[in-house]
Amino acid sequence: MLAKRLRKAFIFPSILSILLAACNVLPATPTATPTTPAPTSTTAPTNTAIPPTFTPLPTATHTPLPSLTPTALLLALEGTPLPGGLAPITATNANMVSGLAAWQESSVTDLAWAPEGDTLAVATYQTISLYDAATRTRISELDAPVE
Repeated sequence: MLAKRLRKAFIFPSILSILLAACNVLPATPTATPTTPAPTSTTAPTNTAIPPTFTPLPTATHTPLPSLTPTALLLALEGTPLPGGLAPITATNANMVSGLAAWQESSVTDLAWAPEGDTLAVATYQTISLYDAATRTRISELDAPVE
């Protein structure tokens, strides 16, 4: 009988604590009452007198495609002998060497030696000029026909 009483004494408080925990009554939370904020004074915006800046719009930039550059033809192969009577270039005569720029020919398209080796023909799109090889002076000039 004592065991029965102990069981009742233990079971009743356990059930009661479980029920109270499940119902968990929370205290009421206070609610805020709406209040109207006090009016504040605001100042009018001021004119800063800064002129607007111009920002250009982006524009498309044309990027040209690479063009095919014609490869120059080698008109003389390695080991081709020079025309007779021309001295090889050495330290003593190097100051006699001149470039095409010294002759002021535009867009040289071809060079040719005369059979005797004493005259050089320089062809451009507009003219053919004949130069004395020894003195590097222009002998004559032939103009291209006008079409």
